[in-house]
Amino acid sequence: MKLNRLYILMLLFVSTQIQAQKFSLSTNQITDSLYINGTFEDGIDLTNNSPNRILVKWRVLENTIDTANWEILYCSYPSCRAEILSEEVCDTIEKLQKVRVSNLNIITEKNPKNCQLKIELFDILDSSYRDTLTYALYASSTDKITGIDNPAIAGNGMKNIEIFPNPASNSVGIKVPIEIETIRLIDFHGREVLSQPVGEEEFSLDVSSLQRGVYWVLGMSAKGGTYHSKLILE
Repeated sequence: MKLNRLYILMLLFVSTQIQAQKFSLSTNQITDSLYINGTFEDGIDLTNNSPNRILVKWRVLENTIDTANWEILYCSYPSCRAEILSEEVCDTIEKLQKVRVSNLNIITEKNPKNCQLKIELFDILDSSYRDTLTYALYASSTDKITGIDNPAIAGNGMKNIEIFPNPASNSVGIKVPIEIETIRLIDFHGREVLSQPVGEEEFSLDVSSLQRGVYWVLGMSAKGGTYHSKLILE
């Protein structure tokens, strides 16, 4: 009888271990600094290790981000938005597929504060299977624009895209780092309204067809780096 019980316990243990490998996150915690007038951008990849499709959903366990002090663009596969929603369905992830399942972008202002965002990801088809990601961000009194940088942020190549004039109405001049290959405009609902390749460091962009409001300008490099700035259309 004891042997049977031991055998059952071993099966449960092995089953749990197999379950724990169904999908994997590239990391479970991201820790960084928030600088005055600075920029933060980082996220994680999720790999579907199973031979089947999975439908991933995430929910917020803790969120102390104070949006009165900075602006946020939060992306979860396959969309982006200007707020952090809970109970969000990411999308179907194919077997052995690796996707950028979470990406947090923050443009800080004059008064950044310590904050934390903790989310839990799980497969809808088997909700017993879950993992967590925590963003732990700490305020710095340093003005990043003065040139004193956190090495972790500098390593990501974070630089603001220059936009002039800003606010604008019909067209804007844009200056980007040389490695930028694509420029995208995202409205405040997270929708992409413009995307075009970049062939030079400085160019003009026709925005006359866009509605008035606030837009995020995202520059994407070939190595996956992201550069940010904010555009106001009047």
